[in-house]
Amino acid sequence: MLTLAKLTEALLPLAYCVAVAMYGMAFLRRDERAQRWGRPAALAALAVHSLLIFALTMYHGHCLVYTPFELMTMLSYTITLTYVVVELATGERGTGVFFLGLALIFQTVSAMFSTGVDSSSPNPILLDNNVALHIAAGLFGYTGFAMSAVYGALYLLLYHEIKSNRFGALYNRLPSLGLLQTMGELSALIGLVFLSVAIVIALVALPDILPTFSYSDPKLIAELAIWTLYSGTLLARYAMRLDGRKVMILSLIGFVGSVLSLTVINALLSGFHKFS
Repeated sequence: MLTLAKLTEALLPLAYCVAVAMYGMAFLRRDERAQRWGRPAALAALAVHSLLIFALTMYHGHCLVYTPFELMTMLSYTITLTYVVVELATGERGTGVFFLGLALIFQTVSAMFSTGVDSSSPNPILLDNNVALHIAAGLFGYTGFAMSAVYGALYLLLYHEIKSNRFGALYNRLPSLGLLQTMGELSALIGLVFLSVAIVIALVALPDILPTFSYSDPKLIAELAIWTLYSGTLLARYAMRLDGRKVMILSLIGFVGSVLSLTVINALLSGFHKFS
């Protein structure tokens, strides 16, 4: 497994570079060959990354959530996987350079600084499958919300360009408003599904695992509030026919609010929700 881990870790930056180059040329130059090969390159990078995570998990014997650099490679992976799902569902490839470029940055930092970090003796609680699944699902959830916020920002930028009768680079290169809205909603839905899994695990399994677990944990309350906001937004979108601009604004507000709330809770109440 160590050999497979080293091989895939060496190949992964190259795979991401190729994918980012393909999507970049497709976005900037409308290169037909790059447009054709972008998706296979992204799928290849995703496959190599999947092998890396599998090899490292088997080698270390725990889910990759123990060190910041393990979390970075997981974050890179969740961005890539979520983007690929959104692209396959919508058929739109115009935003790949942004998300795969971000995944490349996280994976590069992880590979550069993880050497020599001892991951062989993690906190015993992290060896519990429910704890690892809770963390991984939460990571997928917030990745989906972050991507939804990016799509929301792109939507509002393009909306402003169109309303101002400025049909420049953004108008020519970004997907249509309708597609950006669909991609943002799909990303939010993916995030909501995974956050739901994380919350269910927290409510059902963690009380028996963590001695200090409390249902009044501020982080759990914040997660429930974030879940309520996103589920309410998506429900309003389809039940009340909320227009796309308002949906994208709510998506941005939800993500900013989630980041601020969790940041404040971590800063002021760092003793909560610790796996110790």
